[in-house]
Amino acid sequence: MTVAIAPYTTPQVPERYSVSEVVEQVKVIQDIMTAVMKEGTHYGTIPGTDKPTLYKPGAEKLNLTFRMAPRYFGEDNPKDLGRGHREYIIRCELYHIGSGRFLGAGVGSCSTMESKYRYRDAFEVTGKTVPQAYWKDRNTSLLGGPGFRPKKIDGQWQIVKVTERQENPDIADQYNTVLKMAKKRAHVDASLTATAASDIFTQDLEDLVEEGNGDAKSEKAAPKAKTELKPKQQDIPTEDGWRPNFKDSFTSLCGNDSAAIAFLGTHGYESWEEVPTHAIARDIYKAKAKEKS
Repeated sequence: MTVAIAPYTTPQVPERYSVSEVVEQVKVIQDIMTAVMKEGTHYGTIPGTDKPTLYKPGAEKLNLTFRMAPRYFGEDNPKDLGRGHREYIIRCELYHIGSGRFLGAGVGSCSTMESKYRYRDAFEVTGKTVPQAYWKDRNTSLLGGPGFRPKKIDGQWQIVKVTERQENPDIADQYNTVLKMAKKRAHVDASLTATAASDIFTQDLEDLVEEGNGDAKSEKAAPKAKTELKPKQQDIPTEDGWRPNFKDSFTSLCGNDSAAIAFLGTHGYESWEEVPTHAIARDIYKAKAKEKS
């Protein structure tokens, strides 16, 4: 007996969703957040912010809910930063499992030049709690000055004093870690984009949660702002000679050289020369622009 096989038909994609459909999707995300996700595991609220940060387990729950499968690109093409350091820039694309339809994409990067991977620090615990005012603008003077930083110890943010900083002699041990971090950042970015959940969650501050050797200041973003001040294209040039122009434009943005260096310090760089790549320079510029908006 011959059985006729129905031809596969591509699911119809609506030109736009109705208001009720958008409301329903938002409700689904909120219901998942309430009934399934756990604060501290799937998401968390970083001091100084006013909406939750989505963690990787939370992104995976959204992927399960909306039947999305990730595809990654860039794992085999790390960028050589010299002296054994490398950077991964990963693109994550999400596709619907049932139909194969493309739903959204995200990008994430990570390098061994980030201070929590680049350095091995010795520190002393002061026993003092990080003041709430610090999280507003990351003013290190509230901690005691440039030699002090926040660190999460036994579940509490405390002030520690760095007594020694040295280059990580085993930087190759971090290659797999930074690759996975870049993939995670790309995945979370794609999940927020595909589900339109950026008004519910943020992503930029997740890395304040202890990872790597626990350097709490290697990845920072400014608190939520109503509008984002986007840098003009000419402010951050793309040619190879980006560093002098970045210094000039960023100093102008910050107001003076001292303020610019201080902001670089919140990202783990103590001088202009330590900023390793143009991409990282752009991220720092955008973080400051967002803070001022």
